[in-house]
Amino acid sequence: MSFSPVHVLRENCSGCGVCSVLCPAHAITMQPDQEGFLVPVINQSLCTDCGTCRNSCPMTMDGYEKNASEPDFFVAKHSSSEVLSHSTSGGAFTALSDAVLSRGGVIYGADFDESLTVCHKRAETAEQRDRMRFSKYVQSQIHDVFPSIK
Repeated sequence: MSFSPVHVLRENCSGCGVCSVLCPAHAITMQPDQEGFLVPVINQSLCTDCGTCRNSCPMTMDGYEKNASEPDFFVAKHSSSEVLSHSTSGGAFTALSDAVLSRGGVIYGADFDESLTVCHKRAETAEQRDRMRFSKYVQSQIHDVFPSIK
């Protein structure tokens, strides 16, 4: 049984895990690299070489900022001082999620679980969303939420 990375260069992978979720042969698992970051690893004995992993990778999609010669930048600041006092990054997440929630939509965002691991959760109310408003400067395990979003 041999294993290989989805991307040869680590900087070409964000560790999102969408490839592991979408692999029809279940040949990809997320494993920690030498620095402890989760990266996708292919079990070659299960791989059918269908290309789903590479074709679904957001890091290689047309328009991805690393592929652009000059990336776009956007700046936003919430008008409420109350929101700003409980938010990071100018309160943009609160403003955008309020718009989605007010239309009956749901949002997904990063939160801490009981063991203080960053995970992604679904929020249908502002109260559920509020736990997601703070920065978390660690790699999260986002791949677990993809099936629920779909």
